[in-house]
Amino acid sequence: MNHPEPSAPLLSVRNVSKRYGDRVALQGASFDLWPGEVLAVVGESGSGKSTLLNAIAARSAPDEGTVQFRQRSGELQGSSAPLARLLGREPPPVAEAVRAALA
Repeated sequence: MNHPEPSAPLLSVRNVSKRYGDRVALQGASFDLWPGEVLAVVGESGSGKSTLLNAIAARSAPDEGTVQFRQRSGELQGSSAPLARLLGREPPPVAEAVRAALA
């Protein structure tokens, strides 16, 4: 079966940043993931890998930037906060407690 080329990536991450108080956990992460691609997130301990993946999974809203997923219709949907509502997820209570403790 011949499929047309997609007009949008499966996942688009733009300028995602996250801070916990004065500590910068992630700054300006951007990439697109297209069908058939494999993406690895690698880095040293404390470099923001889990923070990035939590933003992508809508477990934690980024302070800046957007995370968009391609819908079946081909359109890109939402950023992390609206996506969390769409999926019926709220930020984990632990993340909120850590953020409050560091504020």
